[in-house]
Amino acid sequence: MKILNIMLIAMVMMMLSACGGGGGSATPAAVTQTYTGLEVEGGGEAGVASVVGTGDDAVYTYNYQGTPVDVTLDGATPIGGFVHITEGAIAKHIGGTTYSYSRFGVVATYYSYSGSSITPAAEAPRYVDGEVFYVGQKTSSMPTVGTASYSGHLTTLSISGQFQDASIGFDVNYGDKKIKGGFQDAGPALFGESLFFDGDIDGSDFSGTATASSWNNGGTFSGSFFGPDAEELGGTGVLSDSEDGALGFSFGAQKND
Repeated sequence: MKILNIMLIAMVMMMLSACGGGGGSATPAAVTQTYTGLEVEGGGEAGVASVVGTGDDAVYTYNYQGTPVDVTLDGATPIGGFVHITEGAIAKHIGGTTYSYSRFGVVATYYSYSGSSITPAAEAPRYVDGEVFYVGQKTSSMPTVGTASYSGHLTTLSISGQFQDASIGFDVNYGDKKIKGGFQDAGPALFGESLFFDGDIDGSDFSGTATASSWNNGGTFSGSFFGPDAEELGGTGVLSDSEDGALGFSFGAQKND
């Protein structure tokens, strides 16, 4: 049985241009850093996510098992929050394609049942060796007062080899440095009836506990805010269970007007 075990790496790079300013001010500070994070299955070698450029002109790449994969998909219309493209043996299930400062999702290997004992009528695409990731242009100066709500999506690769998505929302208190969230609608049965996030903000990063009704050991989540004035957020998490092992997921969201 395949499970998603988690390893997190982060890399911070300085951009070519920057200007000053206070978070939450009338003129948000320019983005001066990028942040990349990822989580991988099976404890294997972690790939590297990277971003070149700024704003809507940025190009995002994820190194999947030694192969550079473009996860920008700028202009692609998402269905249910995600754009799904299979190119050869690599499947990309990418969220945030309409976002200005970040991307998130799953990159996996496409596996066909062709040649097996399953009849053609029963054939269906299946995906294995999934790696969940998020990548973006990290917020350089966070708002320090006030609150905001964010809406977005979450995705994972199930044990059966299918992508499962959900709508999620977050409530952020910049002054208290708290972030809470969960499903906005009914989530995938894989998670059970509910999923809750409860965490703390440290600079432009956050981390905390994740609780899902079908995973008796709970879990953790972490991520970062992206863009001027923390316009977007993204992250990854893991849930564990004494019988089913561990399940990794990624998510992203935009600030509501």
